[in-house]
Amino acid sequence: MNRRINLDFQTKLIKSGQLRLLAQRGQALPLGLAFIVVGMLGGLVLFNTGQVAVNKQRLANASDSAAYSGSVWHARSLNFQAYTNRAMIANQVSIGQATSLHSWADYAYTMGENAERVFGWIPFVGSFVTTFAQIIKGISTVVRPVAKGMIQVITPINEAVGIAQQAMFSSSFAATPDIVRNVAKASDSRFTADTGFTALGLTTNLNSWSEFTQEYTTEDSEDVFDRTKLINDSRDKFSSDRNWDFFDDFWVYSTPFTKHKVIREGETWLAMDTSGDEPR
Repeated sequence: MNRRINLDFQTKLIKSGQLRLLAQRGQALPLGLAFIVVGMLGGLVLFNTGQVAVNKQRLANASDSAAYSGSVWHARSLNFQAYTNRAMIANQVSIGQATSLHSWADYAYTMGENAERVFGWIPFVGSFVTTFAQIIKGISTVVRPVAKGMIQVITPINEAVGIAQQAMFSSSFAATPDIVRNVAKASDSRFTADTGFTALGLTTNLNSWSEFTQEYTTEDSEDVFDRTKLINDSRDKFSSDRNWDFFDDFWVYSTPFTKHKVIREGETWLAMDTSGDEPR
């Protein structure tokens, strides 16, 4: 009975149009607007968070790039120091080679004179020995001034390399702030890199850079001795050992009771001279 009454009531409402008007009075619009406002706020928050994250990543990349560029520049400077140190050692070794060559030329010249004096009077043999001695003395006459000239040229070269080391050491530190600033600015024009290069920062960085390497002078006798040992250890065979025996166990008997053997001994090394005011 109740269900039928309700149906009859709904039928009357539909016929009168009141049920249709009642359906248009719902509360969905305010709720939808609220959702739209919340969604817009969430989108703005998400956009701002994304922008902050992107800027933060850009800042981190710019900082890493600037620090890496400055470190690479310092590394190249240290590589230059290492390579030129090795070049100076090689130049010192070449001085030893030139000295050895000069010594060998003197030896060959004296040997030619002695051979000519001893065997020059022997028929047939003397003419051969004399010609051979003249060739040796001619070669020695050319080699000796060349070897001496090498010694005189290499020493100023080492001095110039030392000056280049000083210039590179100073310029590397002075150029680092500009390199860091330019890299940071190239990453983003809004970024600057001045905080680490204030007066205090420069002083701290300079002390660290200066302590990273060490300069040796002739007054540091112990360090000079170590460098001398390093140069002597780097000698080639011709400089370190020019000893030989003529025909090994071959002996020349001048009398039944006396015998002779030709032995050649020679060596070139870098020695420290401490006789003056400063070791050399």
